[in-house]
Amino acid sequence: MTALAGSLDDGQAALAPGGARMSGSGKWVINVRLLPSARGDYGFSVGTGSTGVRIRGAVT
Repeated sequence: MTALAGSLDDGQAALAPGGARMSGSGKWVINVRLLPSARGDYGFSVGTGSTGVRIRGAVT
């Protein structure tokens, strides 16, 4: 899955493109985000989470 988020704070705008992928077992989700700001600064985020259950027929 791909995503694009936007925000506006005190006159400063930012867009954060990112994506997520489910593991082959369907139990884990891994996401990555690039966090640029209107000032030219950048950040990077990586996260993971568990669905707690195995999802049958998960597509990788």
